[in-house]
Amino acid sequence: MSRRIDSLYCSRDTASTQIKAIEKEIKLRAECVRREVADAVRQRIGALQQREQELLRSIDEMAMVKKQVLDAQLTEIMRGTCPPAAAETVDGEVDHDRFLVNADAVIAFRIGEEDFLDKINTFGAIGEDSAYASLSYAKGPALGVLKVDNPSYLWVYACDRNGHRRKDGGNLITPTVSNPECFQSMDVEDLKTADIKSSLCLARRAPSCWISPLTRKTATRRFTGRPSSLLCVSKPITKL
Repeated sequence: MSRRIDSLYCSRDTASTQIKAIEKEIKLRAECVRREVADAVRQRIGALQQREQELLRSIDEMAMVKKQVLDAQLTEIMRGTCPPAAAETVDGEVDHDRFLVNADAVIAFRIGEEDFLDKINTFGAIGEDSAYASLSYAKGPALGVLKVDNPSYLWVYACDRNGHRRKDGGNLITPTVSNPECFQSMDVEDLKTADIKSSLCLARRAPSCWISPLTRKTATRRFTGRPSSLLCVSKPITKL
C-alpha cells in the first residue's frame, strides 16, 4: 500500500506532472472546504433561527398567560369576589376597593451568560496542516511486552508532512494490529492535542505481531505508516 507522503516527492522528470496533479487536487479540495464552511454556518444559522422561534413562542405564551390572569381578576373585581390588597403597613386599614393586580406588563429578554457574539469572529479556522501516518509514531508500554488479559496502552503522536508534531486534535489516526483476532479490545481516545491514546488487551498469545498507525483524512483514503513490533506473551512471563 502506497504512503500518502510519497505523492509529495518528485524528480525533475515528474515535477511538472505531480505539481499539476497537486494543483488540481488543491482546487477540488478548496471547493470541498467551501461547502464544509457553508454547511457549518448554515447549521448554526438554522439552530439560531430555531432558538429564535422558541423564544418568540415563549413571549406569546407569557403574554397570553398574563392576559388570562388579568381578565380573570377583572371578572372577580366586577363581581365583588376579588380579595382587596393588603394594607401596606402593619397597623394600616384595608381598603376594600383597592386591589393589587395579579400581573404587570413586564416581559423581558436576557441573553444570559452563554452569549457567543464576541466569539463569532473567531469561529472556525482554515489551515493546511494534516497528519501523515508514515511520519507519525507511537510510544508507550504496549510497545514493550503485552501480557494476556492485562490491559496496556500506547500513544500515537500525529506529525505533519515535515515530521513535526501537530498541535490540534481530530486527526483520526487509529493504530491497527496485524493480528486483531488475538486482542480482546482496542479502544482509541483523541486527547484533543494531536495525540491519540490507544488502549488494548491481548486475548491470547501471538507468535509475532506488529502495530502501525492508520490515518483517514477522507472516507476513501487510508495510509499505512511505519509498523512497530509487539512482544505478546502469556502470564506469567517466563525468563527467555
